[in-house]
Amino acid sequence: MHADQPELSFDRFVPWATVVLGDFAAVDHELADVHRVFQNLADIQGIEDWSFGEEPWSEDQKSFERQWRRLPAMYGLLNEALAQDGMATRAHLTRCVAEGKGRLDVDHVLAAGLATMSTAEWQCLAQWNKRGRLTVMWDADASYVDDVHNEAGLFVRKHRGTDAVFPRATISTTPPDVRAVACSSTVSQTQYVRNLVGSLSPDELDRTLVILPDGSSLGTLLQALPPQPNGINVTMGVALHETPVVSFVEHVFMMLETQGTGWRLEHVQALHAHPVMLHVSGPGPGRKQVSKAIHRLAKAHRAWVKSDDFREQRAPKWAEALDDLSALKTDEATDFLDAVSSWAQTLERRMESLPQTLSEDMEDDQERAVPWIPAGWRRFRTVLAVMKRLQEAHAPMTHAKEVRAMVRRLLRQERVDLLGEPNQGLQIMGLTETRALDFDRIVVLDMNEGTVPQTSMPDSFLPLDLRHALHLPGPREREARYAYLVHRLMNRSKEIHLLYRGASDKKDGGEPSRYLMQLEGSFHKAQGDPYLSVEHVVHQLPLPDARPEIPELEVSEGMRMRLKEWSSQGMSPSAINTLLQCPREFAYRYLYGMGQATEIQTAMEASTLGSVVHWVMEHGLTEVEGHVLQVHHLENVRLNLDSLLEQALESEYNAALVKRGENVLQLEIARTTLLKLLRQEMKELSEGSPAPHIVKLEQELTSTHPGTAAGTLGFRGFADRREEVHGVPRVVDYKSGKVEAKELKLKGAWTEQLEGGDKGKALQLVVYATMVLASLGPEAQERGVFAAIRSGRNVREGLLMLEIDGERLIKPHHVQTFIDWLARKLDAYAAEGNRVVHNSDAKYCEHCVVLDPKESFSF
Repeated sequence: MHADQPELSFDRFVPWATVVLGDFAAVDHELADVHRVFQNLADIQGIEDWSFGEEPWSEDQKSFERQWRRLPAMYGLLNEALAQDGMATRAHLTRCVAEGKGRLDVDHVLAAGLATMSTAEWQCLAQWNKRGRLTVMWDADASYVDDVHNEAGLFVRKHRGTDAVFPRATISTTPPDVRAVACSSTVSQTQYVRNLVGSLSPDELDRTLVILPDGSSLGTLLQALPPQPNGINVTMGVALHETPVVSFVEHVFMMLETQGTGWRLEHVQALHAHPVMLHVSGPGPGRKQVSKAIHRLAKAHRAWVKSDDFREQRAPKWAEALDDLSALKTDEATDFLDAVSSWAQTLERRMESLPQTLSEDMEDDQERAVPWIPAGWRRFRTVLAVMKRLQEAHAPMTHAKEVRAMVRRLLRQERVDLLGEPNQGLQIMGLTETRALDFDRIVVLDMNEGTVPQTSMPDSFLPLDLRHALHLPGPREREARYAYLVHRLMNRSKEIHLLYRGASDKKDGGEPSRYLMQLEGSFHKAQGDPYLSVEHVVHQLPLPDARPEIPELEVSEGMRMRLKEWSSQGMSPSAINTLLQCPREFAYRYLYGMGQATEIQTAMEASTLGSVVHWVMEHGLTEVEGHVLQVHHLENVRLNLDSLLEQALESEYNAALVKRGENVLQLEIARTTLLKLLRQEMKELSEGSPAPHIVKLEQELTSTHPGTAAGTLGFRGFADRREEVHGVPRVVDYKSGKVEAKELKLKGAWTEQLEGGDKGKALQLVVYATMVLASLGPEAQERGVFAAIRSGRNVREGLLMLEIDGERLIKPHHVQTFIDWLARKLDAYAAEGNRVVHNSDAKYCEHCVVLDPKESFSF
């Protein structure tokens, strides 16, 4: 670094250093003059900066100019420092040997399967060749080597000698059967391999090779393959990010980087459900206790939690796990490395103490994940050990975020080695690993442009024109190497399947590799007839079978008993609406007791907003109970609205969650809704509307009705406001959403209008009126009751009254009609042989969606 430049953090330095080391290696491999290369680079960069104009250079331009000119000195200092420790980079060591600075004393060298060689490497071979100690066995075929237009033979044409052992024209005499298979996706490719492998005998499998140019599809392939009698040998290993370990480490790092004194409950929940944590803790009552604790905290809207919260919820082991994570909350790099290394070691001990196989009742995917977790965790600990040694020796990192960035970078490069038998069973390799190996049957996946060949060049500071001028390898040499590796597969094979993703949109990676067309156009006899033909096949995944019919839910005797118990103990309006909207969802919710899922609510939902509005109206008017409502009562609520809202949030939600983000808007919506309701009612009273006498706020209502067709029926519910107007009872319900007057008007055969559940708000008021009437004496019952709603999003309409056949007073004969109709519905539901089905028109069936999904649903 230059003295006047700010110090660069280590995680930002490493990407730059990686590019520089790559350029140093390229220079060494080609025996190029270091000073000439980087002097030319500095001159080119200077010309580019100067060409913008004649104005003085900026500080950034000066800094970059110094950087280019420092590179030769850096090259020398690096090699000197390594030499002092008895080390060297592989490229520089090869250069030294090629230039005669090292020893080449060997009896004989046999070189086979050469795909490409640098100038320095070839110079080493040339020295052995001069001494008569070199034999080169070119693994190539004259059909593409002698064709100057075929890039596959570029390297061989450049370096082969007349005395080299060179097989001739094998492809022209015994060409393999080549199939180019278009697949819709990676899954489709692996299914093709599965079908092919499943049709082969054990002996045929021993002579079969699957090639993965892009190793990212290995996990999908391994899941697709059927069990192999002689096993599978994977030479390339599995990328660590294909195991659950990397996602677990990423999640932990994300939790550490989240600002706050505690932990976000949703992050804690995801951590608890992660396969690595499941492997560490194992199944048992402890996990169930933690799940219950998370459920209770979510129900209390606890978005942020601490370990003590789980101790209070009787989950001490999980509290200790969170305490262990809290120890990682340090900003100093060395302290963080020590803490995370100790934490990783502790988890590894717990893994080692557990059995290596899960119990028989565990899910299949969890059972498959078990071997990857301890193996992947050991690789993670290896990365930490390397980082720790580096920090102890040189202390390049100062902040924990630098350590986390470096760990992420290194984990992306790690692979988990797999054990296998190279002489038996199905072989799975990368493209480079196939050199000098012959198989009867070869399957190559991902034969798409950009993958075969890889068109992206490694990062470099050396521009392509400078590379070309100095005879350094560029895209042409890189692509020629890929061409050779693909063409070499045909030398002695009998059958080749080249699979590619054939997406219609080429931008989505659906362009076939150029080599597929080259194979068709490059192999011809002297008279022009092709001797290698390519069969084009489109692989179609089989269409899924029709969704199996989910059996109808027949009402059992147990369900009848539960229905009778439920209907007599007290039916709520919402439960009756569920019965009407979808009988099957009703069975799941109320007869089987499955209930509703409790989700972590970080943003206020509509139901929570309604609860806040109800709380404010109830507690704000508490002093009015037993009195006639006056304008000043409502004005007092308006003046104390902020205080009431704060108390409502503490009671119904979590006040800490409304200080930022979406909840700020939701709170403002609640405030606006309440102000509209208060102002509308004050306006009505000021204009002469009769002032109601408030009997009770948030009153629990119940009623019992024996002797129906379904036995005794009971109702229960909470009325927001029970009041009287001119001696006539009235029940009022607040709705924060929109309600229109037409939704509360019933006429004619009005019970039929309740059938489909579309008149849910009207049904609610009918149930409330039924319970209020049941609490009155005979004379008061004959006078009837009013039932009404005030809508927060339709405030101007004022009090929205329930009407039946134009009558606003709900009287006993209305109630009797409703009870008889509901009794018939319940009796029909409980009838012998009744089968309950899902109502396809229902919109909010939480359990039917999971247990009986619609055909239009996709997962």
